[in-house]
Amino acid sequence: MSSLSSENSQEMPEPKRTDNISQMADMTEDDVVTVTSENTANGVETRSHSQDPVLVVIWEAVVQIEANTNLLVSEHKELKILCAELQRSLQFTQAEVDDMKKENQNLKEKMPSVNEKNSQLKRKVDVPENNLQTSIAQEII
Repeated sequence: MSSLSSENSQEMPEPKRTDNISQMADMTEDDVVTVTSENTANGVETRSHSQDPVLVVIWEAVVQIEANTNLLVSEHKELKILCAELQRSLQFTQAEVDDMKKENQNLKEKMPSVNEKNSQLKRKVDVPENNLQTSIAQEII
Protein backbone atom coordinates (compact mmCIF):
# COMPACT_ATOMS: atom_id res chain seq x y z
CA MET A 1 0.00 0.00 0.00
CA SER A 2 2.95 2.33 0.52
CA SER A 3 3.74 2.22 -3.19
CA LEU A 4 0.17 3.21 -3.96
CA SER A 5 0.38 6.03 -1.46
CA SER A 6 3.58 7.35 -2.95
CA GLU A 7 2.06 7.23 -6.43
CA ASN A 8 -0.96 9.19 -5.22
CA SER A 9 1.11 11.72 -3.36
CA GLN A 10 2.90 12.53 -6.60
CA GLU A 11 -0.40 13.21 -8.37
CA MET A 12 -2.16 15.09 -5.57
CA PRO A 13 -0.91 17.77 -3.24
CA GLU A 14 -0.04 16.48 0.23
CA PRO A 15 -2.60 17.61 2.83
CA LYS A 16 -1.33 19.44 5.87
CA ARG A 17 -0.64 17.19 8.84
CA THR A 18 -2.09 18.26 12.11
CA ASP A 19 -1.62 17.31 15.70
CA ASN A 20 -4.88 18.94 16.69
CA ILE A 21 -7.30 16.18 17.76
CA SER A 22 -10.40 18.28 17.23
CA GLN A 23 -9.44 18.81 13.61
CA MET A 24 -8.95 15.03 13.20
CA ALA A 25 -12.34 14.43 14.79
CA ASP A 26 -13.91 16.74 12.22
CA MET A 27 -12.43 14.71 9.37
CA THR A 28 -14.77 12.73 7.18
CA GLU A 29 -14.17 9.67 5.09
CA ASP A 30 -13.66 11.95 2.09
CA ASP A 31 -10.72 13.62 3.85
CA VAL A 32 -9.07 10.23 4.28
CA VAL A 33 -9.94 8.36 1.12
CA THR A 34 -9.91 9.50 -2.44
CA VAL A 35 -10.07 6.70 -4.99
CA THR A 36 -11.52 3.16 -4.64
CA SER A 37 -13.23 0.86 -2.20
CA GLU A 38 -13.43 -2.91 -1.72
CA ASN A 39 -15.27 -5.25 0.61
CA THR A 40 -13.30 -7.55 2.87
CA ALA A 41 -14.33 -11.05 3.99
CA ASN A 42 -15.90 -9.75 7.21
CA GLY A 43 -18.00 -7.17 5.36
CA VAL A 44 -15.96 -4.16 6.48
CA GLU A 45 -15.41 -1.73 3.68
CA THR A 46 -11.84 -0.62 3.23
CA ARG A 47 -10.52 2.01 0.92
CA SER A 48 -7.18 2.35 -0.76
CA HIS A 49 -5.22 5.14 -2.45
CA SER A 50 -5.37 7.67 0.33
CA GLN A 51 -3.97 11.11 0.59
CA ASP A 52 -2.04 10.28 3.76
CA PRO A 53 -1.01 6.77 4.90
CA VAL A 54 -1.40 7.74 8.57
CA LEU A 55 -4.98 8.80 7.95
CA VAL A 56 -5.65 5.51 6.18
CA VAL A 57 -4.41 3.56 9.19
CA ILE A 58 -6.50 5.71 11.52
CA TRP A 59 -9.57 5.32 9.31
CA GLU A 60 -9.14 1.54 9.13
CA ALA A 61 -8.84 1.43 12.93
CA VAL A 62 -12.01 3.51 13.29
CA VAL A 63 -13.88 1.22 10.89
CA GLN A 64 -12.65 -1.86 12.79
CA ILE A 65 -13.64 -0.29 16.12
CA GLU A 66 -17.11 0.43 14.74
CA ALA A 67 -17.46 -3.16 13.49
CA ASN A 68 -16.30 -4.54 16.84
CA THR A 69 -18.65 -2.23 18.70
CA ASN A 70 -21.59 -3.34 16.57
CA LEU A 71 -20.65 -6.97 17.22
CA LEU A 72 -20.43 -6.35 20.97
CA VAL A 73 -23.80 -4.59 21.01
CA SER A 74 -25.37 -7.49 19.12
CA GLU A 75 -23.82 -10.06 21.48
CA HIS A 76 -24.94 -7.99 24.46
CA LYS A 77 -28.54 -8.05 23.22
CA GLU A 78 -28.38 -11.82 22.71
CA LEU A 79 -26.91 -12.30 26.19
CA LYS A 80 -29.66 -10.17 27.75
CA ILE A 81 -32.26 -12.38 26.07
CA LEU A 82 -30.53 -15.55 27.28
CA CYS A 83 -30.22 -14.10 30.77
CA ALA A 84 -33.94 -13.32 30.89
CA GLU A 85 -34.75 -16.86 29.73
CA LEU A 86 -32.48 -18.32 32.39
CA GLN A 87 -34.09 -16.18 35.07
CA ARG A 88 -37.56 -17.37 34.01
CA SER A 89 -36.33 -20.96 34.02
CA LEU A 90 -34.78 -20.50 37.45
CA GLN A 91 -38.01 -19.05 38.82
CA PHE A 92 -39.94 -22.03 37.46
CA THR A 93 -37.39 -24.45 38.94
CA GLN A 94 -37.44 -22.59 42.25
CA ALA A 95 -41.24 -22.89 42.33
CA GLU A 96 -40.93 -26.64 41.74
CA VAL A 97 -38.37 -26.93 44.54
CA ASP A 98 -40.65 -24.98 46.89
CA ASP A 99 -43.55 -27.31 46.04
CA MET A 100 -41.37 -30.36 46.70
CA LYS A 101 -40.27 -28.91 50.05
CA LYS A 102 -43.90 -28.42 51.09
CA GLU A 103 -44.82 -31.93 49.98
CA ASN A 104 -41.81 -33.36 51.81
CA GLN A 105 -42.75 -31.48 54.98
CA ASN A 106 -46.33 -32.77 54.74
CA LEU A 107 -45.02 -36.33 54.38
CA LYS A 108 -42.73 -35.87 57.38
CA GLU A 109 -45.68 -34.65 59.43
CA LYS A 110 -47.78 -37.67 58.38
CA MET A 111 -45.05 -40.24 59.14
CA PRO A 112 -45.62 -40.50 62.92
CA SER A 113 -49.33 -41.01 62.33
CA VAL A 114 -48.67 -43.67 59.69
CA ASN A 115 -46.15 -45.40 61.97
CA GLU A 116 -48.68 -45.42 64.83
CA LYS A 117 -51.38 -46.92 62.59
CA ASN A 118 -48.90 -49.50 61.39
CA SER A 119 -48.11 -50.46 64.99
CA GLN A 120 -51.83 -50.74 65.82
CA LEU A 121 -52.45 -52.94 62.79
CA LYS A 122 -49.48 -55.12 63.68
CA ARG A 123 -50.88 -55.60 67.19
CA LYS A 124 -54.30 -56.48 65.77
CA VAL A 125 -52.74 -59.02 63.43
CA ASP A 126 -50.60 -60.47 66.23
CA VAL A 127 -53.67 -61.43 68.33
CA PRO A 128 -55.39 -63.61 65.67
CA GLU A 129 -52.03 -65.03 64.64
CA ASN A 130 -51.26 -66.04 68.22
CA ASN A 131 -54.76 -67.54 68.56
CA LEU A 132 -54.23 -69.49 65.33
CA GLN A 133 -50.91 -70.83 66.49
CA THR A 134 -52.43 -71.80 69.85
CA SER A 135 -55.30 -73.61 68.11
CA ILE A 136 -52.93 -75.48 65.82
CA ALA A 137 -50.80 -76.49 68.79
CA GLN A 138 -53.82 -77.78 70.73
CA GLU A 139 -55.05 -79.87 67.82
CA ILE A 140 -51.68 -81.49 67.44
CA ILE A 141 -51.58 -82.48 71.09
